[in-house]
Amino acid sequence: MELIQKRLTAEYESEARQIIEAGLTQHWGTYDASFNPDVTHLLAHYGDRLLTFWLNGEMVGTAAWGEVDAQTVFFTRVSVLEKFQGQGLGGRIMQMAEQEVALLGYKFAELETTTDWAQVVRFYLKLGYAITHELDGDSYFRKALG
Repeated sequence: MELIQKRLTAEYESEARQIIEAGLTQHWGTYDASFNPDVTHLLAHYGDRLLTFWLNGEMVGTAAWGEVDAQTVFFTRVSVLEKFQGQGLGGRIMQMAEQEVALLGYKFAELETTTDWAQVVRFYLKLGYAITHELDGDSYFRKALG
């Protein structure tokens, strides 16, 4: 099963938004666009810094990043459709996204998630991220790339 990576385009923006909104709803039990204004306008906010991931012609996940500094990115909007979770796709998506930003010259990746979302905290730890600190119910992670 070959996972294909594509940069976000207007053609796929609606699908990517649906995947991200579904992930937020899965986690929080509801989705409130006012807390996530970037999701409403993914292409305008992230441009080509949002990757979509495809399996057998179906978009199955997303990963976006912003620049912290010249050597560091901050990953966000990492989502995998629920029906594809538990199959190793999340790890493959992160690996491919990390490879993409490393090719762009970045040396470090950071991200955050809700501290009590234990499954996701374990997921990032398993991928080699280290918790740098916790603040207001969120855990922050960092990893050297390459």
